[in-house]
Amino acid sequence: MASLFLNAANSVLGTANCVVYTAPAAANAVVFSMYITNTGGNDTTANLVFYDTSATKYYNILFNLPIEAQNAWYNDKPFELMPGDQIYVRGANCDVTMGVLELS
Repeated sequence: MASLFLNAANSVLGTANCVVYTAPAAANAVVFSMYITNTGGNDTTANLVFYDTSATKYYNILFNLPIEAQNAWYNDKPFELMPGDQIYVRGANCDVTMGVLELS
């Protein structure tokens, strides 16, 4: 079994879901850390959304999480993804960075 550590990142600027990471078609993945940073000058809220490919359904992990201006939210609890599953974030002026381990 091969393993690959990587970072996934994206800047989220609006109210639409923005893909931060998609598990490869031939690999499982473990998100082992995640930062959502408010880069704006005002407080904001963020949604963290999981898309389950096998169920073709979206699930909110966090909903309307308040993040103060120039501040960040951090999670160090693992979250497992199956092939094709996705993580989305929605929130104004947010940078998102995730540490991911892919297992194939």
